[in-house]
Amino acid sequence: MRKTNLHIFLLMIFISTGSVFGSIRTNLTVIDSLSKEICHEFISDKLTADTVFLSLTEDKQTARFSMTLIDELQNKIVISSNSNKQNMYISANQINIEYEKIDKKEDELLIRKIDVNIIFRYDYNDTIKSKKYNKSYLDTISYSDIKYIEDSYWSFTQAKIPEKNHSFFEKYIEPIVFTSAAVLTTILLFSVRSN
Repeated sequence: MRKTNLHIFLLMIFISTGSVFGSIRTNLTVIDSLSKEICHEFISDKLTADTVFLSLTEDKQTARFSMTLIDELQNKIVISSNSNKQNMYISANQINIEYEKIDKKEDELLIRKIDVNIIFRYDYNDTIKSKKYNKSYLDTISYSDIKYIEDSYWSFTQAKIPEKNHSFFEKYIEPIVFTSAAVLTTILLFSVRSN
């Protein structure tokens, strides 16, 4: 009986901590979901061809978005290195992430805004057309979440972090306490050595 209660208790802790950590979406996850929305919108708006020839680029942002498009168009897409066959070019024009303070006095919370702007250029009946799609995402995060939501491999998932306002205690009391402790330790060390 005791073992069963322990298992139930551990399971409850595991579930509750998993739901807390799983509730904040990473910047990359948000960008991928916005990219999928853009892909679905593009497919429903403009894509009438049976096969799409796509040329991949070296740019990480565009390559990531291209992979999302490939996943969505599984049977219609052909990846081509021959520019004569290419009838679609994708440009991740701008992926922008901003963190803003909610309140000058409240220090812990930030507003996270993610904008994804994608440009599709495609050949349609021997004329080149382009269409720009914009999607945005807005939520609230804390300073401590930033280390979990940014990905160091994908530089476009990182943003400038606003400076954190320090409280009176952090500005004045902590340095005084640390300095006093260091001075007191030094005095004690030399007074013990001299005896």
